[in-house]
Order: sequence, then structure tokens, then C-alpha cells
Amino acid sequence: MNQRSFTQLSESSRNKVALAVALIADLLQIIIFPVFAPGFFSPVENVLDIAVGAALWALLGWHYSFLPALVAESIPGLGLVPTWTASALLAIKSKKRAATDQGDVIDV
Repeated sequence: MNQRSFTQLSESSRNKVALAVALIADLLQIIIFPVFAPGFFSPVENVLDIAVGAALWALLGWHYSFLPALVAESIPGLGLVPTWTASALLAIKSKKRAATDQGDVIDV
């Protein structure tokens, strides 16, 4: 799916796809942790993290929570914490809050 395809999705659909991507990535890193442990397969985890970060950015736009999630995922052992899911939820919540805050402006 390319960037143009992402923009054709509704905001609700993009949010759901982004959350699914984050959940799947975190589950892969938690369930298959021995494969992604530091060592020979560590580059696989790094590629996964970069791909997830890029997908979330494409789906949700840039959000400051993606950078700490990427840094945390690069630290061995912190891959067991669902940082991608948390950052996706934070980005979605922030976008919804910004949308409702803009709707509350009353010009007199």
C-alpha cells in the first residue's frame, strides 16, 4: 500500500490499521522474543521497528511519541514493552483531542 492509498482511507480506518500494525509488531516482539534477542537476528528486529515507525508515520502523520518508541525498541529487553501500541494510541488520542479542540472555538 503506498502513501496515496493511505490517504484514500477514512481517518477512522487509518487509525484502526495503525493500531493493528502496532499491535502485531509488539506481539511479534513479545511472543517471538528469543528470535529477536540481541545477536544474529537483531537486525531483523531493527528492520521491523523501522518499518513499523514508517508505517505509523504514513498512516497517522508525524507524532512526537514515535521517536521515543523507536529509541526504546532499540534497547535490548525493552522490546517486551508494547511501545508501538502505546505510541500509536497516544498519537490517535492527540489527533482526536486536537480535532475536538478546534471545533470548540467560538468567534465573536
